[in-house]
Amino acid sequence: KNGRIDKKFLFYALQVVNLTANAGDASKGKTLNTKTMPLIEVVFPEDIIEQRRIVARIEELTRRVEKTRALAQERENELDILLQAIYSHMIEDVEWKPLKEVASLIRRKVNTKPEAEYEEMGVRSFGKGTFKKPVLTGEQIGKKRIYWIHEGDLVFNNVFAWEKAIAVAQKEDHKRVGSHRFITYVPHEKKATSEFLCYHFLSKKGIEDIRAASPGSAGRNRTLGLKKLEKILVPVPDHNEQLRFAEMAKHRLEIQKETAKVDSELQAYSAAVIAKAFRGEL
Repeated sequence: KNGRIDKKFLFYALQVVNLTANAGDASKGKTLNTKTMPLIEVVFPEDIIEQRRIVARIEELTRRVEKTRALAQERENELDILLQAIYSHMIEDVEWKPLKEVASLIRRKVNTKPEAEYEEMGVRSFGKGTFKKPVLTGEQIGKKRIYWIHEGDLVFNNVFAWEKAIAVAQKEDHKRVGSHRFITYVPHEKKATSEFLCYHFLSKKGIEDIRAASPGSAGRNRTLGLKKLEKILVPVPDHNEQLRFAEMAKHRLEIQKETAKVDSELQAYSAAVIAKAFRGEL
């Protein structure tokens, strides 16, 4: 406010202070607002030239990080463009059939035991794949219905499928469990592949059909109807072409995982650089 602190320096400083702990008594509710923000204490060099030197050093080191992140994202984007082009070519002049004619809804009910442990699988929205949820005991699960997930299953989260919570179960997901809200389809042999179907349902036309089959407007929850889902028409290209597409989709997923890992590591590096700067170690 009085020009004694560089704006960029303040931006970086606020990333290393404990915001709620420094907001005094007004932070008991752990909520930052126009009243609590001015109470945050920030330690900074009086010399604004020194502040700017610290900012320049931080940006010099984190610029390399951003370049690495951009290259990883560029590689992912290039493969996305290639997959889209191949998919568009594959569905030209092909027959479209109801989902139930190329894949079947499969439920593998788990008979839980109180002392046994069950690792849950989750499906991220926006086509971001699967993830591991906490391990639960049969006692914690209680009377809730859960089902086995197998590698290669096409999985829909029935309340968030409209938000692209659709994925193919991976090797690490095999024998994980999902709640009754997870709809699992297994493609018919030599008719379809999970990877191709998943890609289709995440495409513009596919997600439009999913949303049309998911009535409701209670917040984000819109339940995908089983009967409506099985009737959705899907393109059925040559099976060998689908197999080749599946391999490319798997490769794209591996790159996506690598990009996410790199992004996480780079974020940690950036945070460490900023912390070092404010400890006077740069």
